[in-house]
Amino acid sequence: MKKTPVMMKRFLFNVCALTAVLLPLSGGNALTAMASSAAADRQSFVQYAYPEQAWYRISTSYQPGIAVRESPDPNAALLRRLPNGTEFFVEAVTGVWGYTSMPDYSGWVNLDYAEVLGQEPVYEAGMEYIITSDYQPGIALRSIPSSTGTLLTRLPKGTRFFVENVSGVWGYTNNALGYAGWVHLDYAQPVAAPEQFQQQGAPEDFYLLPYSSSAKITASDVQGFTLQQLCYARNEIYARHGRRFKSRELMEYFGEQSWYNGYIAPENFSEGTLSSLERANVQLLMNREHANGSPGYILDQAGYDISAVYPISSFDYSYSSETASG
Repeated sequence: MKKTPVMMKRFLFNVCALTAVLLPLSGGNALTAMASSAAADRQSFVQYAYPEQAWYRISTSYQPGIAVRESPDPNAALLRRLPNGTEFFVEAVTGVWGYTSMPDYSGWVNLDYAEVLGQEPVYEAGMEYIITSDYQPGIALRSIPSSTGTLLTRLPKGTRFFVENVSGVWGYTNNALGYAGWVHLDYAQPVAAPEQFQQQGAPEDFYLLPYSSSAKITASDVQGFTLQQLCYARNEIYARHGRRFKSRELMEYFGEQSWYNGYIAPENFSEGTLSSLERANVQLLMNREHANGSPGYILDQAGYDISAVYPISSFDYSYSSETASG
């Protein structure tokens, strides 16, 4: 029969207990060595039995659930209980205790009552991510790559940010809703490359300029854009940050995009939310839209057609590396 981790621990414990009984009767040398070896084996087993930076799942039907405690001690304060089947991510391990920091709780769980699901995938720096978690009020942006870091702000679903550095499951961004800090990347996913958008061709996944928040735009990037496309592309930068629009046309257009999460009223939106790169891109698009004395695209005209900005196959997405309209 295959020995489980719990069975192995019980076996080693029983060896140590038997040794303790026999030692006074034996003169002790052989049994002392046996006890030391067993203790060392058990210490080694406990030390390496449970990996860090891995997902676990509660695997016991004990009611009312397995405790999450304030510290790695069975007598520590009880924070909550996890029922059978609950999945959680373990950042650090002390003995049989694993520290987890999920969106709505953090604490220590006895891993004897859980099973390992797998190691954490490696996250890449130098690319854009988007928050995919529905957790309210949003995923934490912290001052250091740890759940103990100072909470700077929270990022709602759909928030996009560029990750410059990675430390474990944490990604550093210098501009997420106007803040710089660390995000737990388990609650985000990389943004698809432009070629993937072209293959999908779905309006709900559409961006006129997919990387306008993380790469400098040049005139060649928007060569051939209509005034309407320039206007929409400029406001796309604001839409990424959750800005709503007074323009019915813009709200209708961005409302079609699955990534859009408009939650900031126009009068409450701060231009300081944009990075210097984004502000430069906004200015370039504004200049292109109003080039040669053009009044630019006029929003909310009778008979406007938001579908006129599609399809994406005719756009050039290659990249050489301030006021919203409504």
